[in-house]
Amino acid sequence: MTLPTLFSILSPVFIIIAIAYGFGRVFTLDSRALSAPVIYIFIPALVLRTLIRTEVAVDQLLLMGVSVLLMTVGIFFVAVLLARLLRLDPVQTTAFLVCVVMVNASNYGIPVNTFAFGALGTELATLYYLLTVVIGNNAGIFIASHDAGGVRRAFDNMLRVPVLPATVVGIALNVFNVPLPLDSVPDRVLSVLGSGAVPMMLVIMGVRLAAVRPGKNLVPALGVALLRLVVAPLIIYGLGWLFGLRDLTLTVTVLQTAMPSAVMSTAVTQQFGNDEQSTIASEMVLVSTVLSLITVSVWLTLLA
Repeated sequence: MTLPTLFSILSPVFIIIAIAYGFGRVFTLDSRALSAPVIYIFIPALVLRTLIRTEVAVDQLLLMGVSVLLMTVGIFFVAVLLARLLRLDPVQTTAFLVCVVMVNASNYGIPVNTFAFGALGTELATLYYLLTVVIGNNAGIFIASHDAGGVRRAFDNMLRVPVLPATVVGIALNVFNVPLPLDSVPDRVLSVLGSGAVPMMLVIMGVRLAAVRPGKNLVPALGVALLRLVVAPLIIYGLGWLFGLRDLTLTVTVLQTAMPSAVMSTAVTQQFGNDEQSTIASEMVLVSTVLSLITVSVWLTLLA
């Protein structure tokens, strides 16, 4: 992938973030109020509609799911050790762990895989994204909630977020071939709500970045980038190969894992943690996203 092509894919993302950043610098916005509809409305709608429309390959989904789950567990424990080595305080540690387990496999990962591998790349990347919604996002919610209110609150928050029910319903409708007619009222509702997920996540990130003072958390942000962009894809490459992932399925799985921290990290820490954690997470997301311009290019060169 050439640099001009990569720029054409990523530049809209950064332009939207920049606009939201400027808006956040001029106006006082409640980013917690912005993050709530993303978590409870937009993301579940996106997941449900995508699953209904996607031709789910059950065997690939299971193999990919096992790999993603074990990778998430592995990278979490590596992150805990690194956070202790860096002597991060509790607030930094929570943001650090959330940003490590949550990956930007949607508005970043899916376009990159689409351009590189076409329609099949899109389908596999979407399946991976749905797995991260269930595994990584719930892990992030648990970590942020546990720090704020203990294990019971963490499990309560995980169960309250409707992503998992939306996933179960979407898979059931797909597997049993229950159609959702195009341009029907449910289809239009899910389409409008689902299409709002990515821009809203980018707006939240821009607004949160307006409060960031770059450099204060640079070292932990670089640690997040190292784990997210280098260590995690190496782990899942080995796991994927071990569990039988091959060819394009393995390539897309590794490339999706090599994406930076998810923009949703800022929304999750805002909604279930506190403002300071969300500000730190925003800086970590920013650093990992900028550095990913280099690392994603390297991974594409190695995998393509």
